[in-house]
Amino acid sequence: RQGGVQGQAQSNCYWTRNKMVKVKARELRNKTNEELMSELESLKGELAQLRVSKVTGSGNASRLPKIKAVRKGIARVLTVYNQKRKANAREEYKDKPRAIVTGHATKW
Repeated sequence: RQGGVQGQAQSNCYWTRNKMVKVKARELRNKTNEELMSELESLKGELAQLRVSKVTGSGNASRLPKIKAVRKGIARVLTVYNQKRKANAREEYKDKPRAIVTGHATKW
């Protein structure tokens, strides 16, 4: 089974023999920015559902440790997204003067 219960948002974790295994950052790096943002939105939705079930007490106790894994997944997706953004910015401004890159006037 992958990503949780049917009808819930897919997470970036999957289950093997009752143990949750995270998706690696190298797998996330192969995705486009749009795919990363959709993954982020689904993880945030799943985290909201888990928090609500924790507060209301309707969720079983075995799902509560999943909150930590989902939070780590959100951080992982954001890290990969920001790394891609910085790499694209570096590539775009590679041959331009430093004043344009930093936005500050340089003193010569």
